[in-house]
Amino acid sequence: MVNAVKIYKPLLRATMRLAGLTPQKIEVEPGTVMNIWAPTRSKKNANNSKKPAVVFLHGFFADGILTWQFQVLALARDYAVYVPDLLFFGGSSTGDGRRTVGFQAECLARGLAKLGVQQCTVVGFSYGAVVAFRLAELQPELVESVVATCSGPVLTESLSRECLERLGFPTWSEFLLPDSASALKKLLEISSFHFPILPKCVFKHALECTFRSNLYTSSLKLLACQDAITSDDIKLEKSMSGLQQIYAFLVIGRQVMFDFRKERAELLEALVIPDEDFAFPRHYATTYSITTNKLADKIVYTKWTHIIRVYARLSQTILLLVIFVECSGNRPMIDMIFLQKVYLVWGENDRIFPLEVAQSLKENLGDNATLVCIEKAGHIVAVERPFVYNKCLKKILASIYKAGHTK
Repeated sequence: MVNAVKIYKPLLRATMRLAGLTPQKIEVEPGTVMNIWAPTRSKKNANNSKKPAVVFLHGFFADGILTWQFQVLALARDYAVYVPDLLFFGGSSTGDGRRTVGFQAECLARGLAKLGVQQCTVVGFSYGAVVAFRLAELQPELVESVVATCSGPVLTESLSRECLERLGFPTWSEFLLPDSASALKKLLEISSFHFPILPKCVFKHALECTFRSNLYTSSLKLLACQDAITSDDIKLEKSMSGLQQIYAFLVIGRQVMFDFRKERAELLEALVIPDEDFAFPRHYATTYSITTNKLADKIVYTKWTHIIRVYARLSQTILLLVIFVECSGNRPMIDMIFLQKVYLVWGENDRIFPLEVAQSLKENLGDNATLVCIEKAGHIVAVERPFVYNKCLKKILASIYKAGHTK
């Protein structure tokens, strides 16, 4: 039977190129390469540098363009759209042993910098939203605003345990790394509000294609005895005969697929953090603001005994980082304060992170956050209800850039 997914992916790539995007391999550091779909550089698209930049970060199972295809087509005309593949997804890989969200964010920041992105709005879905928050924290001068879809800034042990118990899975790996058509079907059914009835072969084909690109590039790497994928992979591919390429698939295929599953499982393991390592911003008792022409100092007084004030100066926005050190504890606790405006977009029927999680997140983030709920949508809201999601996203982006954040 013809694999419809294999046919669809080349068509999708061609469609992305027609929309003005091309994939670019960026070596962010030795042994670490990120694949980023970025605006095509040509005389025809010379005004891309003047468009506001929007970066889309995908969730855990699918790569960038599969996740955000509807949004790219809707926004590419008015915005400079960038769609990276996070490490171990799509065409991105690393020989580095780090699996933390922070490492993903650091590599992404370097990749965007090499593409000339100076400021952007980051739209993240699920795992990608966690990376977006981390990027905003590490690079406040890069990230103007965060649009988080169905996920908060961290996944704590308590929230993780609660979600897994409700879903009926012992670990995130068993839920998010399906190894059979039935497991993939269950994942998609849980992730959506109303998943259509499809033949089992469709899920089997999807599983085959999910690992195909990783399988291919990693097979080349192993045959060449390289430690990590580099910019020389294309030359290596051209130098290999058809017989060698078939050998790569047949002999090394199962090992590579297992390795990528192992590395993705490590990403999931590093995603969950102890509750005591994170606290949301608290509601402060008294706030005094002193505003000058280009700088405003916001001094917050609370019950905490020590206050460290860190000032950040921007041309039109007044930013402040406040770190509270808790004296009574054995180690300092950091209250994360996001300098950027945060927009939460949630599926009203999300079964992975229910709407109550979004409402609690909005309450903890305070006036700095806006919550938008989309009815009749689950966790994969951007795919399940793309036109409604696009309408919300366009409205959010229009409000961000209408406010004068772009020059």
